[in-house]
Parts: sequence; structure tokens; C-alpha cells
Amino acid sequence: MSKASAMAALVAKRKAARWDGYGGIGDYLGGIYECDHVSPLSIVAGNLDATVMLILQDWDSEEGLKKPPANPGLGYGPNSPTNKNLDALLQTYLRVTRNEVFATNLFPFVKPGGMSAAIPQSDLLRAARDYALPQVEIVNPALVVCFGLRTFNALRVASGGKAIGPMASAIEAPFTAPNGAKVWCQSHPGALGRNNRNRGRVDRVSQDWASMATALS
Repeated sequence: MSKASAMAALVAKRKAARWDGYGGIGDYLGGIYECDHVSPLSIVAGNLDATVMLILQDWDSEEGLKKPPANPGLGYGPNSPTNKNLDALLQTYLRVTRNEVFATNLFPFVKPGGMSAAIPQSDLLRAARDYALPQVEIVNPALVVCFGLRTFNALRVASGGKAIGPMASAIEAPFTAPNGAKVWCQSHPGALGRNNRNRGRVDRVSQDWASMATALS
């Protein structure tokens, strides 16, 4: 089966699935957010032959998707500080642009509440096994960057390992996925993630990405 066919089957699985307590991507505002990807994040970063894959935790929340859309069908806000930070990190340290990578979300459904609402780790692990790890196997990248400790640990446990913490320890403990990809943990590229990692005005984020790039060279 081709990569495109395998991914299409996984997308069909996501569209048909309903998890208790969560919405589907197509359940809001007449289905304008629905797409032929596991996560809308892949709309602008869906290179199935990418050597770099990015996995963030979840795409949006119920409160967010009930509001009038700023970028329907786009998958991400191009002027978002988070996305600008991520683009800069990719270009500076990995020498790739957004359209050269494959980006997705670990959790492919819509959580209740706002974007700060938590998703139980058991549900993140289930999503890692059912959707994230299969995407890693389909794309078959050399590097997978997981943003956030909970995302990293979900993929780590789904791959047969044990959870690790805190964030600093996880960043220093990449593991090998079943397909052979190196999986690294990095802080979330948003302001909160960067500020937490750079506490004390030490630019650890840049150091983390530089170390990852050096190890892969």
C-alpha cells in the first residue's frame, strides 16, 4: 500500500470514530474544519516523504471551534506567534521550512472547554497508539519532534518505553521509534512553553534545538 493510501485509510478511521466526551473535527459550524488529514495541522505541513515530523498535542478546543473561523480550511494561523517561533526554529536548526515537514497532532479529536483544558494521559496514550504512531510508520521520517512532555511520553509509552520526567530529563532522553526514527522532546513553541523552559532568562530552547541538530548531523 502506498503512503497516500495508508494515510487515507487512517483519515477515514478518524472521521468515523467517536470517542466519549470529545467532538470530531467536522462537528462544528457545519463541518468547515473537516479535512482529508488526521489533523488539520497537516494541511500546510503534509509532506508524506518528510525526513522531519512534528507532533503537537491537540489542534483546538470546543470553545475555539464554536467561534467564527479566522482561517477556515487553512489548518493554522500564519501570523500566530507560536507558528512564527516554530518556523524560525525549523529554519535555524534543521534547515527546513514548514511545507517540507510533516506536522500533526497527537490527539485528533476536539476536547471540551478551552485550549488550556487538560486531556487525560490515558486518552493521549490511546491516541498515540491509534493515530500518532501509525502516522510515524507511514511517513517514516528520520526525526520526530514531540512538543510537550505529555505528548512525548504518550508516544514513548506507545512505542514500548516508560514515561520520563521532568521536561529537562525528557529533552535529554530521545528514544528510537519502532520505524527507526529518533524521537526528541522539545518544549512547546508557544510563549508559555518557551517562558517555562527559559526560566531565569536562560535561552535553553535554543540550546535544546542546537543539541538536537548536532546529534542528528
